[in-house]
Amino acid sequence: MQFTITESGDSTEVNLSGELAFSDHEDFRAMVKDATGRSGKTCVMNLGGLDTIDSAGLGMLMIIRDEAESKGKDVVLRGAKGMVRKMLDIADLGAVFTIED
Repeated sequence: MQFTITESGDSTEVNLSGELAFSDHEDFRAMVKDATGRSGKTCVMNLGGLDTIDSAGLGMLMIIRDEAESKGKDVVLRGAKGMVRKMLDIADLGAVFTIED
């Protein structure tokens, strides 16, 4: 997993690329701390650059959701395509996240 974090207005955007898998857990937690510690009210997870996501990666999305909610922030998943979008749909993450194309 690679990521960049940018701020724009009232949102913090995390651009993820590569693969989001169990091996990324430690780096993901550090990114969560950084992204949710910023001033934006919304944390946008741009998944457009992700090639694959496994079940642990789906669980990591729940980690950022929980951390953001504890700080009064919303999380939006954006740009997922291909297999990544299918995984979000299979896991029914639309029930707990706003998912944007």
